[in-house]
Amino acid sequence: MDMQACSRSPASGTEHERWRFWKHHKCPRCLEDDENGAHVLCCQDQRACTQRTKVLKVFDTRLRTIKTSKDIRRTMLAHVRAWMNGTRPYIRPTPQHLRATVSNQTMLGWDQFLKGRIAKSWVPLQATDFDARQLRNTGKSWAAALTVAIWELSWQIWDHCNDILHNRDVYDHLIDMDAKERSIIVE
Repeated sequence: MDMQACSRSPASGTEHERWRFWKHHKCPRCLEDDENGAHVLCCQDQRACTQRTKVLKVFDTRLRTIKTSKDIRRTMLAHVRAWMNGTRPYIRPTPQHLRATVSNQTMLGWDQFLKGRIAKSWVPLQATDFDARQLRNTGKSWAAALTVAIWELSWQIWDHCNDILHNRDVYDHLIDMDAKERSIIVE
């Protein structure tokens, strides 16, 4: 996979302005200035929150499908949801065996998690769980499947934002904003 593709979030308002597709870099959902990759994932517009809830349920199902440990799954979901909502994680106390890994991921960043950059210490924890359940799965294959699931989560949120952006009403509103800005500059 191309290194640029892995290192960047999908295009946001900031990139659209830089590439001169738009004269501004507002979020198409909440119209906040400086839309960037992190804002796409954390936008607090009601439509974004509703979509995020749906997508996180799909992500939870995907984590179950790849046989993620219940403690790991609940912990990941709580921290991702908290990062997206700008709150503290709402879970019962983090299990002792996960605390160091959660700390590692927190230092790396939950925004980085949503780009597929997971703390290495998740892998042996999940491998230990597979061994305890006498499953033939490996931590390495689980990590690959987790990364794909994370990318799908991020993509679905970005795609929702993109659908709103290219909705005719929003598109017309943004074009009108560009025209107003140009007319003010001309005056």
